[in-house]
Amino acid sequence: MSTDSHYFCTNNGSLGKNNKQIKLQTVNNLGLIHIYTGDGKGKTTASVGLAIRALGSGLKVVYCSFHKKPEKYGYTEIDGLKKLGAQVFTFAKGHPHLDKSIDENAIKREVSEAIDTLNRMLKNDQTDMLILDEILISVRDNYLEE
Repeated sequence: MSTDSHYFCTNNGSLGKNNKQIKLQTVNNLGLIHIYTGDGKGKTTASVGLAIRALGSGLKVVYCSFHKKPEKYGYTEIDGLKKLGAQVFTFAKGHPHLDKSIDENAIKREVSEAIDTLNRMLKNDQTDMLILDEILISVRDNYLEE
């Protein structure tokens, strides 16, 4: 079993401070994990940039957005990714912090169902790149167990 060393950086997140590099090991080229965290802009933009590069290289991209309402706020990057051939899903639309009428149990069910769906896609080799935009909010707020 061969392993390759790869690196990723966090952005003032809980996994490291000041863009500290954290070494990861991948086994048999299973892939890399990129985690973008922190306050402010750039996290979604960074992941969309990676998706565009992957699509341009002929890879299958699945982009999943959690806790966002694209139909309300008009996230144009989602439209762009669709036009380029990415599969795009929106799960657990909204968040109780922004909309008090949202049922937290419904959010938990939606997140759990989303993970089941994504696991099936991964097992069936339906994607080369999987982006889980804002999934760490689900972990932070206990809608998804780590």
